[in-house]
Amino acid sequence: MLAIIGEKVLDLFIKIFGDKVIEKINKLYGIDAWCRAFEKAIAYSEEFDTGFGKELATHRTMLRFYYETFDTNKEKISFNDFVLSIGMEFLDFQLTISPDIIIALADAIINNWYKELRTNKFLKNKLENMSKQLPEIQDWDVEEIKLILKDHEKMRRAYFKSFEHIKGAKTIRVWYPAPNENWIRWDEKYSIDIKVNPMLGMALGFFRRGYDYSLLETDGTHRLKFAAISSSKERETAQFKTSTFYIGEKGGEVFWAW
Repeated sequence: MLAIIGEKVLDLFIKIFGDKVIEKINKLYGIDAWCRAFEKAIAYSEEFDTGFGKELATHRTMLRFYYETFDTNKEKISFNDFVLSIGMEFLDFQLTISPDIIIALADAIINNWYKELRTNKFLKNKLENMSKQLPEIQDWDVEEIKLILKDHEKMRRAYFKSFEHIKGAKTIRVWYPAPNENWIRWDEKYSIDIKVNPMLGMALGFFRRGYDYSLLETDGTHRLKFAAISSSKERETAQFKTSTFYIGEKGGEVFWAW
């Protein structure tokens, strides 16, 4: 339905309802185009059923890259990180998909999305209004990413490392399952420390079911109490047990609690 809203109708909405309502319509219209990029890629594959692309596109892990497209601080998008994110979705949902298929799928989605960004008048206007150039796709090494996708521990570590804020003042320890297991051992061997900026919150997809998280402080280690999606839907927030410290804004829609 959103795809057929004409410019005159949008102009009328602006006059009647104002910018806030239009902002919501714009977001839905943009995500509709984002989902279309996934569905077009899935249509050429025998590995997935119809509708799978739209479902995958709306997962927090994937929406991270939708919002990064329009992030004025982002001049580049990492293809490696995008591939790893798809690999993590398949891994955590126990879908066995070969690295070749994952890479091909990621490449097709990116190509479809950038075609939308170049030809879809709404998306072009959105970028122009933000004075935002299309983010450059960073170079990647096919053979290297294949090796990472084949090793689940390497993939998990590389995935979480993609969320690190180098100048971050706080450290979150991510606990992940050992190879061929689906539970947490609480063995530091199967964990990775990620520096974060608590005032920025976390990109979508950092807090995941099946993993655990600890805030490392001088007074001890605080386990994750809950994680939520921010009111803007663009970031994740969290609070830790035995600590009043927040990552990101307070409140939001809780999706992980202990």
